[in-house]
Formats: sequence, C-alpha cells, structure tokens
Amino acid sequence: MAWCSALHEEERITVKGREFTIETKRVPGSTARVNIRGSTVTIKLPFYMSRPNAEKTYSSFRDWAIRRLERIDHTQLDPKPRYIEFQDGQALEVMGHQFVIRMRREGMRSTAMTTPEGTIVVRTASNLSEEEGKKKAYFLVRREITRQVEEDLRLHVRGINGRHFDFELNEVLVRDQSTRWGSCSRSTGNITLNFRLLLAPDEVRDYVIVHELAHLKHANHSKRFWSLVESVVPDYKERRRWLNRNGNRIGLQENPAAILIG
Repeated sequence: MAWCSALHEEERITVKGREFTIETKRVPGSTARVNIRGSTVTIKLPFYMSRPNAEKTYSSFRDWAIRRLERIDHTQLDPKPRYIEFQDGQALEVMGHQFVIRMRREGMRSTAMTTPEGTIVVRTASNLSEEEGKKKAYFLVRREITRQVEEDLRLHVRGINGRHFDFELNEVLVRDQSTRWGSCSRSTGNITLNFRLLLAPDEVRDYVIVHELAHLKHANHSKRFWSLVESVVPDYKERRRWLNRNGNRIGLQENPAAILIG
C-alpha cells in the first residue's frame, strides 16, 4: 500500500465546525466510489488503479465531499441505528396491518410468532446478553412483519408502476439495508426496499418506491430522472427532506406516521 499512504489513508478535515475523517481503501473491482456516513467520508479505489489516476480520483472525490458537506444539514448524516429497539406493548401500523409487540425473555431458544389478531410474540433466549437480546428481537420482529406484509407491498409497488410507468419490473425485495433506503437493478428488473420504510409514513414510502422505479429508466440522478420522479410525486423534495430529518426515528415508540410531512 505504498502509493495509498500518499493518498491520506486517514485525513481529518473540519467543515462547518464539525470534524470529519476521510478514509481511503483499496478494493477489488474496477470502479472507484465515495460515500459519506456519519462523520466519515470513505473513498474506495480499485487495487490496480495507477498512481496518477488514484491521485486524481482521490482529489476529485475529496473536493466533491467537501462541497457536499458545506451544502447540507449535518444532522442528515447521522447513520441509522444498527437495529430498532422495539418495546414490549409497542403498537405498529404497517400498510394497513395492525401489530402489537409482546416481548418475553425465557427459554434457551429465540422464537417469534404472529397471532391471527396481529400480536407478535417474541421470546428471546434468557442466556443472551441485553444487547444480544435486543438485536435478536429486532431480527425476529422484522421477519414477522415482512412475512405478513410483503405480498401487499409487492402489489402496491406493481400498482404504482402500472399506473405511472409500466416498466419491466421483476422482483420487489425487502432487506435491512444499512445505508440505503432503496436500490434498483436495471439488469434484473429488481427493486429492493429498506425494511424500515414499512414503518414510515405512506407518503415517504411511496416517494422511495417512485424513486427506485424511475431508476429502471434513468440510471443516474440526471435532470430527466428528477423530472420523471416529479411527474408522479410533485412534492418529492418535501418527502425526501422528511426522510433525511426523521429517518433515524422510524420504528421508535413514537409512531412516525403521526408526524406531519413538512
């Protein structure tokens, strides 16, 4: 990694009074990437990129990151919690389904089931640590909710696509993505949505759905892409702003559906 040390494997910068770390990593593949998460800017450069190209790409990505950090509200950068700490007795409404969560710490196995009335009974093994128990409970609640509503979600996405786009759409998948609210694969026609969107207000979820469907036609965020999004969701900027400001609160005891968009 001789050349990489010259590219600041770790560099600290200050933007608008907040300190950020720029990390440089060498990765497989042929594509250079940059992302901002929390207080870290990560620049990924291919293993076999020449030193001159690496220097040029690093400088370009660094400048882009600083410009972006100077423009945006830094509260938008706080990463989503690794998991949601669901509470005993917590009520959730997900795409018209009503759920109540009941937590138990007992036995040697962690299990969950959903009753016909919509009660999600979660039993986490008593030998787990408190942290492990919360993480396991999140996994189990996520699994149960996804099982109950994923078919409704697929029909909903296909309905939006049919009414506004009529693109070739294959699968609609639900994943617990750590950094993205959604993603699209033009090669497979698949749309992937973050599980936490199921717990978001309908208007916010629909904005992300339209956003990903629009990527089936436009791979980048060009003017044509945003024009297509706006043709379906005229107030998409307001919905996107809500998601940036409130995304980390989705799934907490306070029902975000009660928070007005705006």
